[in-house]
Amino acid sequence: MMTLIGLKKYMMKVKVANLFNISTYFDADPDLVRCQLQHWMNKGCVVKCTKTPNCGTKCGKCAVIMTEIYQWVPSGL
Repeated sequence: MMTLIGLKKYMMKVKVANLFNISTYFDADPDLVRCQLQHWMNKGCVVKCTKTPNCGTKCGKCAVIMTEIYQWVPSGL
């Protein structure tokens, strides 16, 4: 079961993870993970990384869940 504290500890440990990896680790729905990540983004502890301009324009093989990347901000809580 995913909790806010559990997510915080996971992100502090891995530093950077995509939505697929987080969802798989917690066996949680990606939409639930996004909501919980939003809590930590609002606190300034997590940032959503932006894709490079060419990502997703050439091959189109990557699923959104794989390219949605989040990073723990060390100066966060």
